[in-house]
Amino acid sequence: MNRMPNNNLADFLDHYCERTAAGLWNEPFNLLSNLAFIAAGILVWRLLRQQRRQIAGPVWDIGLLTVLLLVIGIGSGLWHMYASTWSLMADSIPILLFINIYLLSCLIRVFSLSIAMSLTLFIIYHLVNYSIQAALPGDFLNRSIFYLPTWVFLSGITLTVWKQQRVAYHYYINAFVIFTVALVLRTLDQSVCSFLPAGTHFVWHILNATALYLLIHGLIANAARHTDRPGS
Repeated sequence: MNRMPNNNLADFLDHYCERTAAGLWNEPFNLLSNLAFIAAGILVWRLLRQQRRQIAGPVWDIGLLTVLLLVIGIGSGLWHMYASTWSLMADSIPILLFINIYLLSCLIRVFSLSIAMSLTLFIIYHLVNYSIQAALPGDFLNRSIFYLPTWVFLSGITLTVWKQQRVAYHYYINAFVIFTVALVLRTLDQSVCSFLPAGTHFVWHILNATALYLLIHGLIANAARHTDRPGS
C-alpha cells in the first residue's frame, strides 16, 4: 500500500468505496473480511504442527510467517476501522515483513539456493521494486503499485517451480492465479463505487489470504520433502 502518509498520525484517510465517512464501523465488509487472514494463520499453524516431525531442522521462518499472517489480519483490521496514518502503518509494516521474509525463505527452501545467491536475488527484487515505484505515481492502479514487484517475482517463481516440477508446484500455480485475480479486484475498487457501494476490496482480502495460505503450504511441503507427481 504505497500511500503517502499525512503529517498527523491521526489524520483521516479515505481510500475505499465502502468508506463514506469517518467512524470505526464505516467499512464493515473491509473490516470483517480480515478474518480470512486469521483463519489462514490458524490453518497454517495446524498444518505446521502436523508436518513438524517430517521437517528436519528449524522452522523459525515458517513460524514467523504464520505469526505475520495473523498480524496482517489484525493490522489491516485496524486500518479499516480507524482509517488514519498510524493504522495505515499497522497495515503496511506486517505486509512488508511478510513479503521480504517469504522471498528469502522461498529462495532457500524451495530452490535450495545459497545464502549469497538468495541475497543477490533479494537485492534485485528491491531494485526492481524501487524502480517501479519511483517511475510511477503512488496512486497508480488505485495504489496497487505496491504489489506489482511482488506479482512480477511471484510469476517468475511460479513459472520456475512449474517448469522444474518442484515439490508442491501446484500450490504456487493456484496461489499465483488467485493473487492475480485478487490484485485486479483490489485495483478495481474505486471504479465500481457507483454500482457496487461495498466495492471489491473485501474480496481482495479473502483471495489474498487464500493465496498466502497456499504459498506457506508450499514452503511446508518443501521443508517436509514431500514428493508430488506431475498432474497430481
